[in-house]
Amino acid sequence: MKKRFKVLVATGLLFVGGTVGYASSSIFDYLNNTRSNFDIVFNIAKSNKDKARELQNQINQNSQEKTQLEQQINQLKSEIKTIKTNHASEITNKNSEISNKQKEIAQKQAEVDAKQSVINDLTGQLSSTQSQLEQAENQARALSEYTDQRVDEISE
Repeated sequence: MKKRFKVLVATGLLFVGGTVGYASSSIFDYLNNTRSNFDIVFNIAKSNKDKARELQNQINQNSQEKTQLEQQINQLKSEIKTIKTNHASEITNKNSEISNKQKEIAQKQAEVDAKQSVINDLTGQLSSTQSQLEQAENQARALSEYTDQRVDEISE
């Protein structure tokens, strides 16, 4: 019986050992498959994390570029507004200058008209005086001739 018992125990141990060996072999295969799957998932996650970092960097860079472009746009708008304001002010100043020059021209024209009127009056007076002078000269000549005739008459 002892022999039989030993054979039974040996057979049982072989059976248990074979079963345990098979089970452990299956478990190690399962663990290897799990580890392989974990490595694949880990690599995908790592790749996705790297892509996410790149995209975040691009977003940050685009955000900075957007901010810079917005600043440039605001600066250009400010410059355009300043130019418009300066231009409007310049136009207002030029219109004021034109208005003042037109007033000066009107005053000068009034002065010219007044002087022309004085010239016309003086010309009229000169003409009248020349006419009176001619009449006086004619009278003086006539008187001189009359005197010469009377002197001739008396001397004769």
